[in-house]
Amino acid sequence: MIKIISVFIFIITFSITAKAQVKQELFDNKPHVIEGLYAFEKGDLDKSEKIFTRLLKDHPRNPVFLYNMGNIKLVQKQDKLAAHYYQIVIDLKSPLAPAAKIYMSQAVDRMGNYKKAIRLLGEAIEENLSDALYNLAMDEIELYKDYEEEFVNLANHQFERKEYERAYRNYWYAWVINPSSENNFKMGNTLLLLNNFKKAEDHFYKIKDDEIFKRAEDLMYEYGILEHIQVTKHKRVTLFFDYSSGSNSNPNTQAESETYDSDSERVVAYGGDYNFLIWKGLKAKIGVDGYRDSFKADPESKSSGFGFLLPVSYGTENFDFSITPKREKTTYGGEDYVRNSTLGFNHIYYFNKAKTSLSYTYSKYSALNSEYDYLSGKGHSFEAFYTYLFNYLDITIGYTWGKETLNDNDSSVSSNSNKAYELAFFIPLAERVSLDISTNYQISNYLADSTGFAQKDTTWTSYATLTLALRDYLSIYIRERFIKNNSNVKSDTLDYNYTQQYLAFGATFYLNF
Repeated sequence: MIKIISVFIFIITFSITAKAQVKQELFDNKPHVIEGLYAFEKGDLDKSEKIFTRLLKDHPRNPVFLYNMGNIKLVQKQDKLAAHYYQIVIDLKSPLAPAAKIYMSQAVDRMGNYKKAIRLLGEAIEENLSDALYNLAMDEIELYKDYEEEFVNLANHQFERKEYERAYRNYWYAWVINPSSENNFKMGNTLLLLNNFKKAEDHFYKIKDDEIFKRAEDLMYEYGILEHIQVTKHKRVTLFFDYSSGSNSNPNTQAESETYDSDSERVVAYGGDYNFLIWKGLKAKIGVDGYRDSFKADPESKSSGFGFLLPVSYGTENFDFSITPKREKTTYGGEDYVRNSTLGFNHIYYFNKAKTSLSYTYSKYSALNSEYDYLSGKGHSFEAFYTYLFNYLDITIGYTWGKETLNDNDSSVSSNSNKAYELAFFIPLAERVSLDISTNYQISNYLADSTGFAQKDTTWTSYATLTLALRDYLSIYIRERFIKNNSNVKSDTLDYNYTQQYLAFGATFYLNF
């Protein structure tokens, strides 16, 4: 077998090796190389050894000469020398390295190191091997089939003792010998506990047995693998841009003397974030977001905002803490500056095919150089969501409660409490196409001011977003948003009832490195 593969490898390497110097050395010494290989084929090892020894004297780092010298020493059963030559080929990262690992496994096995032999074979089969080399490697692995149970039992014991690094190594040995569904599951499960989520997913998707894959799928949902891969495997930069245009059926709260056409609003939103792994399960994200909107009915009425966010999360349950300072500038009849800052806590827990999300947010509003004192104050909100992941559909139900306590010195409605109910559907229409549909019903109670003026609003908000992933790094979307608000305040001069409709286009870029 060595004879056939050695000639085959020589021919392939002569044509594909990446180093120009090696190519030139082969070309200059082609007659001698062919003579050496021919002698090896005929079993004249002494002559073949003399030729390759002479070639190595002039070219000591040529992987083709080293590889063939290793083959000679292997046949001569000089295993230590054979392993030495093969190791240099491997260290040189030559295209011959996978073949060197396969033959080196024979040498180290005869020296009594069967674990290293299995490791070399395992590393080799993870390469892009030719059919001939792959079959050779599998023939060699077959010789170790009786060791599988030993490795599994040892790994199970180490797993119970929470020695996950050692357990993984021994499960890997068992997997090399027998890449069964059970061994793939055990490796994936161990990798989850080592926070190597991408590699765990790779093993889970190699499982062929339906029942075992169901167990693996439950673990993937429990650990939230898809979300974690983006952060733990890659450093990721996300950028987004969103442009929306909409109309309002009512020039809200305007007196009759200030008659406007229905408002038309344009909003540009933009931002980005950088995800990275700090240490083990500790992840962080830094980012910015901003917006700018304007109104056709009142060009002088416009606003913009810019903020920073810093969430930190830990562990497979995805608990995170975030800080978001934001500064907004609003022009409406005069100039008004507002600084917003929020603290947030969020906890997501995955189990089976479901997940829950609980979050709390504290907000503080500071009015700067403003005549509208009611814009300063503080707010609290609490959210709870439950999602069940069906095979072809995700359904989410949610509840939100909030309260804002704002200064109110100019007879304006400000402090309020609110609660909202939400129902959402996520539908994967095709491999790269998805549809998000949601509806939200909110009840807002604005507390009475010093004059006794109070207000209660009910608001329906519906979204439909169609997303298309053009590439792994780019997705585009179109979104329809509809809002209908009903208020108990209505008079000759004030009418808070309105409907709004927006159409948005956007793009999101993902840069992994």
